[in-house]
Amino acid sequence: MPKVEAIFCAVAEQTGGSSDTAEDAYAIRRGEDGIFRAAIADGASDGIFSRFWAEILTQAWLPERTASLPPLEPLRQFWREKAAEKPLPWNMAARLAQGAAAAFLGVAISPDGVWQAVAVGDCLLAHLRQDKSLALSFPFTSVDDFPDLPLLLHTDPVRSAETQKWTMKGTLEEGDELLLMTDALAHWYLQETGRGEKPGVWFEKISPPETFAHRLRHLRTSQRLRDDDATLVRLRYSP
Repeated sequence: MPKVEAIFCAVAEQTGGSSDTAEDAYAIRRGEDGIFRAAIADGASDGIFSRFWAEILTQAWLPERTASLPPLEPLRQFWREKAAEKPLPWNMAARLAQGAAAAFLGVAISPDGVWQAVAVGDCLLAHLRQDKSLALSFPFTSVDDFPDLPLLLHTDPVRSAETQKWTMKGTLEEGDELLLMTDALAHWYLQETGRGEKPGVWFEKISPPETFAHRLRHLRTSQRLRDDDATLVRLRYSP
């Protein structure tokens, strides 16, 4: 029976950053129900404890249930409780009321290859065929679709955008891949696709996270990739 395997997962921080300052997160899990679940989230840099919020969102996607956004109020309450316990200098304490926000993308893949995805904000899912051609991308199909100010999931329900979500379904064939990417990498991917390139081949040349980070630095130096944290989860459906 075909199965889903995670063949690469990594977060690469922006130039000058570190693993402690990166605000992206990802999570993957194969459930006892046979469903493979994966999620990424991109914490907003203007929030506080945004990576913690991104981690909460991605972990909440993993339990066995329908492929939909988890109830957010318990997650917000957990963020508020834990954030209040963290030591903060006086000049940052006021930012706690502003909260955190993140873009989110989650996908659930059944053993028969049917996948369901939910997105809020500007992360991207790309469904690649075995020859690395693009079968579809979600929720954007070109670089022109990216919003200047994406709506995000926020710790403040008044400011949140869980009602502004996109959903998509698809079916994987053997050898197909799903790429989950945060916005900077996603923008580059669709830009290359729009030029008639097959950027899916680029991902074949990365293996350890260090190689991923090195190749991203090359794209940034050549001004082909915006300098921001970048997260990639690469999944393959294979026998």
